[in-house]
Amino acid sequence: MKEVFKFPNGGYEVHIVRKKDIIDTIDKNIVDKDIALALIERLEIDCAKHIREGRWANIPYIGNIRVPKAKQLLKSTEQQLLIKDAYDNLDRDSYIMFRKQLNAYNAQKARFETSYSYLLSIMINRYNKYFNYLRRNKDDYYARIVIYTFGSLKPIMEEHNYYNDYDW
Repeated sequence: MKEVFKFPNGGYEVHIVRKKDIIDTIDKNIVDKDIALALIERLEIDCAKHIREGRWANIPYIGNIRVPKAKQLLKSTEQQLLIKDAYDNLDRDSYIMFRKQLNAYNAQKARFETSYSYLLSIMINRYNKYFNYLRRNKDDYYARIVIYTFGSLKPIMEEHNYYNDYDW
């Protein structure tokens, strides 16, 4: 049957429903059971495919699921080869420290990529015409670099407060 768990510190109640409970509900309420079961199977296949590809998987009435970016970086082939090489060549304590440092590096890289894409999207929206002009006349990569730098620029007058240095 349906299980109810409550998050600590006055959190939400979460209802855990198993596949068997859904099938029992389908038997009681739905006339065409084969179509309902096919929908459930298709949902399972699509979610598994999206998660394997590293994309968001949206499950209706449940939420979104995805593998964290740091774990995706850890599963890349070049990092797997690096981990295998470290396992073969390092002693146990050094290997554990290497894995911790690699996980920290991946988390830092994932945070940077997230902040980079966020700032870039803001700057592209702000300077949309100039960005499109650069994409047409130059390269897309070049346009992204130029527009990204606009996010970290500050006016000279604002930074040094030259307005107070002069007698107007």
